[in-house]
Amino acid sequence: MRKIITSSSGTKVVTHNGKVFFTQDRMPPEGYTLLQYVTLKNKLIDTGEKTTLETQIDAKIHVTSATSVATYLWYSDSNSSGTTNTTAYCSSSGNWRFNGKSFSIANANYVGAAHVFKQNKSGVWIDGTSKGAYSSPSTFTSSASLKFGSSSANGQMNVYYFKHTKDGVVVSDYIPVKNASNVAGFYDLVKEEFTAGGTAGPAVE
Repeated sequence: MRKIITSSSGTKVVTHNGKVFFTQDRMPPEGYTLLQYVTLKNKLIDTGEKTTLETQIDAKIHVTSATSVATYLWYSDSNSSGTTNTTAYCSSSGNWRFNGKSFSIANANYVGAAHVFKQNKSGVWIDGTSKGAYSSPSTFTSSASLKFGSSSANGQMNVYYFKHTKDGVVVSDYIPVKNASNVAGFYDLVKEEFTAGGTAGPAVE
C-alpha cells in the first residue's frame, strides 16, 4: 500500500509496501500503477516539446537489444544534410549531437544494463561520469518535437523515466505506469497526461 510519510530530514517521501521509492511529487495519481519500467520496441513516445539550446534531458534507460548500426534513445529533428538538433543513440560508437555539434563515445553499446543519462549544451554524462563536451553549439529551436524510445523493430529498451528540462523549467517528466485498464504507458507529471505505449514491466512493490 502506498503511504506518504515525512522523513527524518523533513522531506515528504512515498513508501510503497514499506520501501521508499519516490518523493511525493513523482508518484502517479490514484488509478495508475507505478511500474519499474515500460519496454518500448518499434515505438516512440512524442513529448510534444521542441528542443532548444537550453534543453536538458535526464533519463534512465536499459537498451536490451540494438541494431548493428544504432538504436536511438531520443531525438528531435534533422535537416536534409543530417544535422540533428538533439540526439543520442546506442551503437559501437555512440553518436551524440546538439544542434549540429557532435562527438562519439567509444564502446558506447550500452546493451545489457540500465544506465542513467544526462545531455545538455555542455555535454553528456552517463552514470554520473562525463563522456564528452560539445564545442559551443549555437542557439536553435527544433522544428519537430522531442521523442524517446525505439524507432526500429530491431531495437528494444526499458525506460525507467524520461525528463525534459528547458530554460531551467521541467516541461515533461514521464514515469512508467499502467492505467486502470492495465494499459501500459507513461504518465507525464507536468502535463498530468497519460500516453499509452509499450509493454508493462514489473509493478513497484
